[in-house]
Amino acid sequence: MFKKIINLIKKDLINGLRNNMVIYMLLFPLVLALGMSFFIPSVTEVEVTIAVDSGVDQWVINRLEDYGKVELYDSPEAVKERVKRLDDISGIIKDEDEYVVLIEGNEPEETVDMARAVMNMVLSDEQPADFKYKSLNKETSMMQEVMGSILMLTAILVSGLVIGMNIIDEKETGVINALTVSPLKLRDFIISHTTVALISGIIISVLSLLILVGTSINYIQVILGTICTMGIGIAWGFLIGGIADNLMSGIAVIKGTMLFLIGIPIGSIFVPANFRWILYPFPNYWAFQVYRNILNGGKQWVSFSSSAWITLAFGLILLLALSPMLKKRLNLK
Repeated sequence: MFKKIINLIKKDLINGLRNNMVIYMLLFPLVLALGMSFFIPSVTEVEVTIAVDSGVDQWVINRLEDYGKVELYDSPEAVKERVKRLDDISGIIKDEDEYVVLIEGNEPEETVDMARAVMNMVLSDEQPADFKYKSLNKETSMMQEVMGSILMLTAILVSGLVIGMNIIDEKETGVINALTVSPLKLRDFIISHTTVALISGIIISVLSLLILVGTSINYIQVILGTICTMGIGIAWGFLIGGIADNLMSGIAVIKGTMLFLIGIPIGSIFVPANFRWILYPFPNYWAFQVYRNILNGGKQWVSFSSSAWITLAFGLILLLALSPMLKKRLNLK
């Protein structure tokens, strides 16, 4: 049995690497993660940055460092060039006995007000008021958390698509007909395709999140979360491969189900807590809770382990429910 499964896995890997569409699908989450990493700011990276001429008095520079990051430049001209760059940074230079705050002129009003307020506090003879702060322990932005969760969901769905595309290819090339007269069992067929999808899903999830959030999350949880939620993508792939007899019909199945698979998790963000029960029957909702727990350090209403076990159970139920259809459509024992 194991030899048959290994041979099928090798065949799936070879067919996948020969299929440009499969390669593009596998690369898509990585490209998406790269794009997100340029546009999604992290809350932990937000701070005031001020460009300062090195001719400014040292005591002023020291006090400015209490309010944000100070970038020192050798001359007023260098400060002006820094202010002219694309980002919204103000500059401070000394003109004889006066301090001048430089702005480009197209900054948001908040940036200008911030620069004025900081300089007024620095030059004030009065001691600034005492204050304290309370951390909300939010280490990642909401946008980063949601986009990272969508990336993980995309990874398992893309891996499921690989299953569907491989089965469709086997139908179109007549390989599936040869398998029906072989001693191959449906169980072996499912295990081989599932193994390929699981490996690709883990690799894509880990690489995508490394690009997006770096090493700030627990990657053991990423691997475990991918394994527990992979049943959704695998079931989707077998549904596509079982129903569709060619590429065009496969695309039709994908279009008909993709909105549900992506829409439910995204929509759940806006559902009030007292209506959350409406989403309980949907496995992709629970998978989304797994991913959000990974990215926000377990601050969801349901724990990582609970949501992972629920999603795993849903995935196994879906695969068992699809088995009779696959046996009939693929004509495997």
